[in-house]
Amino acid sequence: MNKLIGESLQRIRRVTSRRPDVDREAILQAVPAIIVAVDQDGVIVFVNSAAENFLQASAQSLAGQRLDHWVPADSPLFTLIDQARRGGSSVTEY
Repeated sequence: MNKLIGESLQRIRRVTSRRPDVDREAILQAVPAIIVAVDQDGVIVFVNSAAENFLQASAQSLAGQRLDHWVPADSPLFTLIDQARRGGSSVTEY
């Protein structure tokens, strides 16, 4: 499942890079997997509706908050995020 999600996100990037008229946010909102994007400081910059449901909070209330406010600081997710940043990829294994 995680490999499928990663491949789907790569396809979305390829298609939307060639089609500026495509609403990228609408596509990400339609993905049934949880998507949370954070900046370099760990601040949430985007969540899709699956993430809103999982975290039981609206995108508006999550935006601007640190991810470690919602996920325990010792979660392996943070190690995966660091690995993704170093490798220039996304986290699809958690």
